[in-house]
Amino acid sequence: MTPLDVGSDLGGSIRIPAHFCGVYGLKPTARRVSVAGHIPDLPGMPRFDRYLACVGPIARSLDDLGVALRLLAGPDGHDIEVPPVPLQEWPTVRITDLRVAWAPTFPGVPVAAEIQRVVTRVAEDLGRGGAQVAAALPMMSFEAQHAVWADVYKRLEYIAGRLWGAFPSDDATTPTLLDELRLLERRDAIVRTWGRFFADWDVLLCPAAPITAFPHCVPGTPLSVDGTPMPYGQISHHAFPFNLSGHPTITLPAGTDADGLPIGVQIVWPRWGEERLLAIAKQVAKVTGGFRRPPVLTGHEKPATVTG
Repeated sequence: MTPLDVGSDLGGSIRIPAHFCGVYGLKPTARRVSVAGHIPDLPGMPRFDRYLACVGPIARSLDDLGVALRLLAGPDGHDIEVPPVPLQEWPTVRITDLRVAWAPTFPGVPVAAEIQRVVTRVAEDLGRGGAQVAAALPMMSFEAQHAVWADVYKRLEYIAGRLWGAFPSDDATTPTLLDELRLLERRDAIVRTWGRFFADWDVLLCPAAPITAFPHCVPGTPLSVDGTPMPYGQISHHAFPFNLSGHPTITLPAGTDADGLPIGVQIVWPRWGEERLLAIAKQVAKVTGGFRRPPVLTGHEKPATVTG
C-alpha cells in the first residue's frame, strides 16, 4: 500500500508482515537504530524493553531498505544505547564467493510444504549459481533457545503488568536481580553459539514464518500448517531467535503459494554487518525475483515485477 515504512520487531513484526505481503523487511542489529519516537513509553514510565525490540525499514526494494537504514541508523541524542557505529558503503559481493547455510525449518518447528519448497529452491539456485551451499544449523539446543526466549518474554509480561496493568502480575513471581543476571548469561551463551556458526558461513537462509498469511483471527487461535493445528505463538519461531541474539536479518519475497499468497525467505548475517547483508541480499534476489505488485481485484492484469 505504501512504497516505504518503518516497523518495530520484538519477535518478527518486521519480517513476518514482509513475508505475508511479498515485500522486503530488515531487522537491524540490536541497538543499531534508535527506538525513540516509534512506540513511545507511557509518560513518566521507564523504558519497557531493553532486550528484544528493534526498529527497521520495510520497502519494495533492497535499495530503498538501504536508503532508509542510512537515514535511521546511529545515535540521535535520545536513545543513549545506540553506539556510534557508522554505516559503510555496500561491499561488492559475488554469488561464487558465498558460503550459504540453509535450513527448511528449525528443529521442532512445523512449516508448510510450499514454504519448504521455496527455501529449498532458493538454496539450490544459489548452488547452481556457484555459491557453496549446505544444509547446516549451529550445534545447539533450539529447545533451550526457546526456553530463554520464553523466560525473557515472561519478564516483559511481568513488567507490562506492573507498569500498565496490561497483563496480570504476581508478586510471588517477582524476578530478582540474580534471576536477571542468570537469564542474561543464558542469552550470552546463545549469542556466542551463533557467533561461532557464522565464523564458518556467510549467511543463513531459512523461512521467515511457518505459513503464509492467514485469515484475521483472535490472537491465540490455533493456526493450520497444511491442515495440522499449530499453536498461535509458533508463528514467530523462525524470527525470535534473532531478536534474542541481536543478529540482523532480511526477509525477501521469493514466490507464492497455491493461493497466490506471497512467500518470503529470511537471510541472517553476523551482528553489525548490515552493509554486507544488504549486498548478499542483492545476490540472493537474483534467484528469488523481486516485489510483485498484487493483482487488481478483477484479476485480469499481469502483476508487475520490480527486481532488487
